[in-house]
Amino acid sequence: MKRSTRTGFFHAPLYETTSGRWAKRRKESSSTNGGVKTLLRLLILFLSLFLAGQTYVVYRSHHVLVDADRSDNHRMRRNSMIAARGSSAGPDMLSRDSISARRRATSSTAVGAPTPDPFPPLSSLVDLKGDDNSYVKPGADLQFLLDFAIVGFAKSGTTAISRYLRALGVSILPEECCYNVVNKTAKLTRFVYQALPHDMSPTRMPRGLKCPQDLSSDLSLPNYERFFGRTKLIVGIRSPISFFNSFYNFRAVNTPWKDLLPTSELANRCIPGSLGICGWRASFVDFLYKLGKTPGSFDERKLLELHLDRVRKVGDVFIYELGQLSDTNETRARQFRNDLGKFLGLQGEMPPIPHVNTLGRFDYISEWREEGHQRKINICDEEHEFVRSILQDKTERTSKWMREYFLESKEVVVSSPDYMTEILDGWMKDPCSGQPVEKQL
Repeated sequence: MKRSTRTGFFHAPLYETTSGRWAKRRKESSSTNGGVKTLLRLLILFLSLFLAGQTYVVYRSHHVLVDADRSDNHRMRRNSMIAARGSSAGPDMLSRDSISARRRATSSTAVGAPTPDPFPPLSSLVDLKGDDNSYVKPGADLQFLLDFAIVGFAKSGTTAISRYLRALGVSILPEECCYNVVNKTAKLTRFVYQALPHDMSPTRMPRGLKCPQDLSSDLSLPNYERFFGRTKLIVGIRSPISFFNSFYNFRAVNTPWKDLLPTSELANRCIPGSLGICGWRASFVDFLYKLGKTPGSFDERKLLELHLDRVRKVGDVFIYELGQLSDTNETRARQFRNDLGKFLGLQGEMPPIPHVNTLGRFDYISEWREEGHQRKINICDEEHEFVRSILQDKTERTSKWMREYFLESKEVVVSSPDYMTEILDGWMKDPCSGQPVEKQL
């Protein structure tokens, strides 16, 4: 018993020591394998982050060009189909082909070997931390960023023109960009710099934006004069009476959850609850006068109401009347499109302008559609007589001033001037009776 006990007593520590060594070795081996696995995980994570970063850089650099290529491929397929059917639209297709060639050349250069950015660094133009004008670097030349701007007026075909130009391959921002209205030129610079292709070649497509509020804003035109003095301006116009009627109905259909004020309360300045609908916004003669394209004589200024300050020098102006976008006279319509293309420096025959309907974005909701369309007005109804009389006065002032002064400027481009004059003459008649308004301005 003593031997057995001694043997058991003697061998127990030996077993415990041996098993402890094996456990220690297994622990050390496990620690080593765990360290290798951790290192591999870190390496894989680093590679994943690197590849993700490279993918993001490529996307930010070329997403506009990729979209352009897709659009070009679509146009090429369509042109091939037209050619297969024996279409006679030769000049149009040449114009589209030349536009596509420019885009493909830019895209192939960007996708291939890295090339130097033709634009100066963004940090040399604006301070990256601020938005307003004070953050534009002293002496920075921003003109190269913006060749043209669609600056007015609302409900006058500005969306149709911007979408038309974009479909042709013109580098125009897809949405309204109104940072000049609030003196945020630094933010505008960053946005345009990053959103549109970087191309300084002589054959580059013109670069532009749309903001129908620019003409009525007190700040926009001074900003154009200061930072974009050679930017060409495109202005759409319609009768102030027609504008008010269209804008009111636009709000009625597209904001069915909002109560609309009676038109008698909207005849003058915009007030709280007006949703931007007011007679002041129809003062087209005063807003156009701010462009500084006319002599500013005493007789001319008698046609004004608001007596706003005007700028000394901004770019040339292409003005059109809404009806010219849907002119059924094909000769005039073709001339209009080609004059617009020439104004922007586009080559070749310009294709027809498609109709764009911006009314009723909630028409797919039957309840809202019915309610919205019930709230629409007819400006000729008796209940709107007060606001109509004020708008008719603005219409006549604008018509007379444009015919006698604005269209005579060498810095104002108008397609088919005789037709424009004919349209403006029609504004002198009461749209609800068709009879000339007996009133001297």
